[in-house]
Amino acid sequence: MSNQGIAPSSLGKKILRGVLSNLLGQGAVFILSFLLTPWLVRHLGAGGYGFYTFIWSLLSYALIFNFGSFYAAQYFTSKWQEIIERRGDLAFFLRKTFLYVFASGTAAAILVFESRHILANRFLHGPSAASGSAVFALISLSIPFYFMAQFFFNLLWGLKRFSLANTFLAVQAFLITGGASLLVYFGFQLKAIAVLFIFSQLVLSLAGLFFVYPLFSRPSSRVLPQDRKDYLSFAAKSALPLIFVTLVSQGDRAAVGFWLSLTQLGYYSLSASLAQKFNSISASVAAVSFPILSELIGKGEEERLRRIYLKAAELSFFALFPLSIFSFILIPQFMSLWLGTSFSQACTWPFRMLVIANLLNLSIYMPSQIASARGNPHWVSYAWILKFAFLFPLWFVLIPRWGINGAAAGMLIAEILVAAPFLIWTHALTLRLGIFEFLLSSILRPAISSLALGIFGFFFHALIGTWIGLIGFSLLGIFIYLGISYLLIDADAKTLLIEELSLKIR
Repeated sequence: MSNQGIAPSSLGKKILRGVLSNLLGQGAVFILSFLLTPWLVRHLGAGGYGFYTFIWSLLSYALIFNFGSFYAAQYFTSKWQEIIERRGDLAFFLRKTFLYVFASGTAAAILVFESRHILANRFLHGPSAASGSAVFALISLSIPFYFMAQFFFNLLWGLKRFSLANTFLAVQAFLITGGASLLVYFGFQLKAIAVLFIFSQLVLSLAGLFFVYPLFSRPSSRVLPQDRKDYLSFAAKSALPLIFVTLVSQGDRAAVGFWLSLTQLGYYSLSASLAQKFNSISASVAAVSFPILSELIGKGEEERLRRIYLKAAELSFFALFPLSIFSFILIPQFMSLWLGTSFSQACTWPFRMLVIANLLNLSIYMPSQIASARGNPHWVSYAWILKFAFLFPLWFVLIPRWGINGAAAGMLIAEILVAAPFLIWTHALTLRLGIFEFLLSSILRPAISSLALGIFGFFFHALIGTWIGLIGFSLLGIFIYLGISYLLIDADAKTLLIEELSLKIR
């Protein structure tokens, strides 16, 4: 009854506005990273920067201890928040989840603290191992606050408060990347940056609590056993993919750090993080779509779900393809201008392989979201378990022989072996969607526009030798791509874009 007065395009507008908000947030983070990374590399060195990025990997590994609680909280927030009679039940589960998040974050912190000497001796060498132990000890103190900040961040997504969630993302980048740059300017090193992690996560967790506290404060009656079972079951099913997602997405850095030097880890981490930033826009589309698609599933609007899914997938590919193509072609010039010739030579081919691997990974991101929204997040586990099963022996074979090129090649091979079968499987079972319909509805138009962009880039990229040339070339390519894309998209999408842009102009 509550949605009778909603216009047919309202969900499309929600997705579009969420994506535009995500673009601004991701763009702000990328610009900040782009401006400050050379400064950090220059003052920390490639090895010190490798250690700095390893801290982020360590925090990602620690998040395994949440065991799906973040995703359960986001899913049930998006599902129950609009139903007045379920808000008390939601408050009950969120209060219990908050206690679990704090306890699991504390347990992860204790584990990292107790393992600080082992971590330092394994991943650091020589005299730096002693100072590394102190850094790991300090980082362990930030983990409970990091858990809480990530928990509140997921609740904002569940509430569909995309602008606020992206503001938090930008603030986190400003506090840590900006703060670390300021610290090295005054001569401080990684110990001070570790203290900065504690401070920034404390601030973010307190700010997040301020915005989501009304969700917790509502009175609740006795919770039905079936609701408790559904909540815990969803969290448990989400836990396994979380473990293997972390092992795959962060395991390559751990493997590089295990076999190679911190300098090589710095080169590889820079390539991997840059590739992920270029491709994060597609993930942003899927992240924005997830609570909206979950809402449609909850209402049983299957035909509308299928239509919105195909359009959201097409939008993600329209965003992803040009960035992937341009970054693949222009990475040697970009890296030379940004960090110098040595980084360009070391990072170009790892980056190119990781861009393709990320493209394949993100192609199954939205089907994974649909499977989770259907109450089957364990399906996603199959894909990630398979990836890790392929990756683990590949790392053992490729990294000792070919270094960071071998690490990137392993990621690419694993994605090739898993992406297409998973895409076909989940589409057939969750949406009754065939591969040819998906290709025609979601991929064909972005692929045609991207082909034109690739031809343009291939023939003219060699002329670039300055920042002005790189920026001008990129802007011209974007205009070409946007023009062709606008000609190709259907009438409904054009109308939606025109309406949204006109609202922004007013």
